[in-house]
Amino acid sequence: DRLKAEGAKPTTVNKEVGLLSAAINYARKEWDWDIPNPAAGRRLREPEGRLRWLTRAEAEALIRAAEAEPKAPHLPDFIRLALNTGCRRGELLGLEWRRVDLQRGLLYLEGNHTKSGRRRYVPLNQGARAALLNRLRFRAKHCPKSQWVFARWKGKRIHSVKTAFRSACKA
Repeated sequence: DRLKAEGAKPTTVNKEVGLLSAAINYARKEWDWDIPNPAAGRRLREPEGRLRWLTRAEAEALIRAAEAEPKAPHLPDFIRLALNTGCRRGELLGLEWRRVDLQRGLLYLEGNHTKSGRRRYVPLNQGARAALLNRLRFRAKHCPKSQWVFARWKGKRIHSVKTAFRSACKA
């Protein structure tokens, strides 16, 4: 009630209530505390999230802005691959070449690479294939032994695109 009175959104309240509930459940399970959990089942109803897709013009503008990012030459291919496959950021940043099958036109995502924990296969359309071929050319020129699709000049894995992506979005 205090958080709501201070203007906190339901999502913020639910995160704090969830943390308290998890701490109490941990104490009950791991330390055998015999205490009730007043936070259980006390979540607020959250509004539905915004449902919106990029228009083709917005996507093209985002890719053009990404191409203007000198410190992130991988960003345009990352955006193209994300738009054309629907893969999540972590799935793409952790993508290894051994899980890319250009002949069959598939990406193989094992359970430990997906949010759901289930294996899935992602078909590649022309746009996704073109992005992967760009990354393959980069790899051949700069880091031929790298296992990562999204690698830096020396072959090390790229862990984040947040800063460059935010900059491209702003542009």
